[in-house]
Amino acid sequence: MIGSTCQVNRTAGFRGVLQSHPAYEILKEQTAQCPTVEAINVIESYLSKYPESDAVFGQFDLTTLAAIQATHNVGRDDDIMFFSVDGT
Repeated sequence: MIGSTCQVNRTAGFRGVLQSHPAYEILKEQTAQCPTVEAINVIESYLSKYPESDAVFGQFDLTTLAAIQATHNVGRDDDIMFFSVDGT
């Protein structure tokens, strides 16, 4: 949930780690509000808009699994890294 303590802390932690790795940048951030279908649609559109994307960070494991499905749907499932922090 946007604004929850875990969401705020996960975002801050992720951004903090990226500051130590300037070779990586966040291309876009958006909530998928957790439903699988919405997450698939979001990631498919991002992969089309940002073909140089090479990683997805999800804060909810089911959303990350949907992102994996989205990369499979568009034929990019062999060159994308996924990171998720939910622990499911």
